[in-house]
Amino acid sequence: MIEYENDSVWMEFSIEGFQRIECPDNWSESLMDDPENYLVAADLSVSTTPAMAETEMNEIIPGFTVSFGSNWLGFTGDGKRINEIRTPVTYNCLDGSEELPWEIGPGEEARGLVVFEVPDLQGEVVYRPWYLDGGGWSWEFDVTQSSGA
Repeated sequence: MIEYENDSVWMEFSIEGFQRIECPDNWSESLMDDPENYLVAADLSVSTTPAMAETEMNEIIPGFTVSFGSNWLGFTGDGKRINEIRTPVTYNCLDGSEELPWEIGPGEEARGLVVFEVPDLQGEVVYRPWYLDGGGWSWEFDVTQSSGA
């Protein structure tokens, strides 16, 4: 949940789960930073309130963008920081019907996948948006039993 100045809630989100995926027809896996890496998708559910329209944040960036790469960090199962988890393949792998929309406006609900490129099937992702001054959320994932798309 994200609150703003007057303690009004303007967004709630959750990760419903993680799954290992493969790109359809393997067309974009050539864009992976390392061919030994895996693609892991987080299933996000996002709901914004009409109060979002009244925030200074909405004036800076109309609509809420959860997919933006620099807001996400990744760690391997043994705690090592992953340099980049939102790589070119993660933006191009899925068709638009599966992805979380890029912009979610005030009073909207959306659900979709955000894809990460990771070296391990176990680890942690952190969502740390720039406007929270270092705050954020983290989720552990383990897709060792997931067979891919």
